[in-house]
Amino acid sequence: MSKINRKLPIALCAVAASAGIALSVAPAASATIGSTTTNFSMSCNGTQTTFPYISQDQAQSYGVTVNHQLSGANQSFAVSIASQTVPTSAFGYTVTGLSNMKIRVQVDGSTYVSHSLSGGSGYTGTATATKKTSTPTGNAIIEIAIPNVAAGAVFTPPTLTVIQGSTVAPKFSTGNGGNGTAATQNEGKYGDDAGNFYAFDSTVTGVPIYGTVTAPTSCLPTDVQFPSTSGAGAFPVLNAGAGVLHS
Repeated sequence: MSKINRKLPIALCAVAASAGIALSVAPAASATIGSTTTNFSMSCNGTQTTFPYISQDQAQSYGVTVNHQLSGANQSFAVSIASQTVPTSAFGYTVTGLSNMKIRVQVDGSTYVSHSLSGGSGYTGTATATKKTSTPTGNAIIEIAIPNVAAGAVFTPPTLTVIQGSTVAPKFSTGNGGNGTAATQNEGKYGDDAGNFYAFDSTVTGVPIYGTVTAPTSCLPTDVQFPSTSGAGAFPVLNAGAGVLHS
């Protein structure tokens, strides 16, 4: 059965710009107390995985603030993501909302003590944060899960605070890629969002013949925008969003 390529308003970028956390494979030390804000471009790919195989690609500006403080004998890193407005329409289709949102932050697993969520608004359901291991690189990550965000909503993900023994700053989950380098593992390429730092399902209505369509979407910190030679399934060169998010 041949694939049908059609532009789908995956609201991904307009909405995606609200996840900014950090991670990479070889975290660097960060001993500076205070806040650092990192702004970067990310690119998202969303594809309907069953027929009609509709695909949409977009790029979006992104930003995150990491506040490093002391917590007794340990270190505290608070990762705060900027608010974002979910569009109500795109490319002539009606956006109904986003679901199953995942934001993944790599931490120093060898000195990890605890993590917690605070704040957040504009979404429905209870946000959770779970410590996991990324695949296949085996990095320690904290995965924030947000159930649903309605179209038109202005939402802010909850702040993730990580307590650990070392001054190694958090990073975005991007496989073996790093600032200025290409991702080299399946977890860091488009279409495989098990390790990509930002993922969600985008649902739209009004698609000719098919009506309502939901497309799983994943995003990477890169200046590459689809379509390109580094398309879905490729290993793009990553930007500052894949580097250390705190100086």
